Amino acid sequence: MAEQWFDRGRVFLDEGNLARACDAFRKSGELDPSAGAQLGVGVCSERLGHLHDAWKAYQAAERLARAAHDAAREQAARERRAAVESGRPRMVVSVTGSAPPPGLRIECDGESLTDSMVGVEVLSEAGKHTCRASAPGFSSSTADFVLPAESSVHHVWLPPPAAPPAAKPIGCPSASPSPVTAHPAPQRAANDWRAVGGPILVGLGLGLVASGAVLAAQTSSTVARMDQHCSGDTPRACDSAGIGLHDAATRLQTAAIATWVAAALTLPTGATLWATARKHSAAMPGTQVTFLSQWSW
Repeated sequence: MAEQWFDRGRVFLDEGNLARACDAFRKSGELDPSAGAQLGVGVCSERLGHLHDAWKAYQAAERLARAAHDAAREQAARERRAAVESGRPRMVVSVTGSAPPPGLRIECDGESLTDSMVGVEVLSEAGKHTCRASAPGFSSSTADFVLPAESSVHHVWLPPPAAPPAAKPIGCPSASPSPVTAHPAPQRAANDWRAVGGPILVGLGLGLVASGAVLAAQTSSTVARMDQHCSGDTPRACDSAGIGLHDAATRLQTAAIATWVAAALTLPTGATLWATARKHSAAMPGTQVTFLSQWSW
């Protein structure tokens, strides 16, 4: 059956019935993959102007002929493939990202690319091209590029379609609030710097305590690593790495002690300032509290 379809393809090709010739050669290749059938598909596709289909068919014919040790057909397929490639660039269209959205569709110059054409070399024409990636529920992305008039491979990376921004909820207008009776609270004096400096010093002291703990942990870790490069008790023998770790541990220990000393000075000072500021504010003279009534006398 494969031979019969192959013979029909040759007859249709001689008659100039290129579409039926391509169908016959494809059916022959489906029944019995052979270099001859793929060469037939390539010839009729090339005459129809379907250069990418012809190029792929010549590639397949060259591969099958090489496997069958058919040097004549391998040479013929290679020459025809090179003739189709001559002066025409090839592009590889890919979409960035590891998880493309469902229903992804890629179009180049208005023609859809099948899954088998994405991420592989596709024969194209020189000049300006536009590729577009789209998916249901996503905003499409496009890429414009220019292919030179030479036989070369160019990679085109398309950004993945982006999800549209979520719509902001429409809030209902709220009713105007009812009048509220105001009870003004006592205010601290504007020149009471202790109310500001005290909390700042307390926060700084807590940060110094945390920094000292981190430096102490780094010191312990460095000493443990140093022990792996040193031997003996007193004096200890260390290699160059151990000496470097000893110096690093000494610096970290000094920094930790200095940080804790600074924390010991900063925390009590800030706490004292904060406490005296609050006491001074509570006993501030001249503060008035006014109670407003809803009744008009």
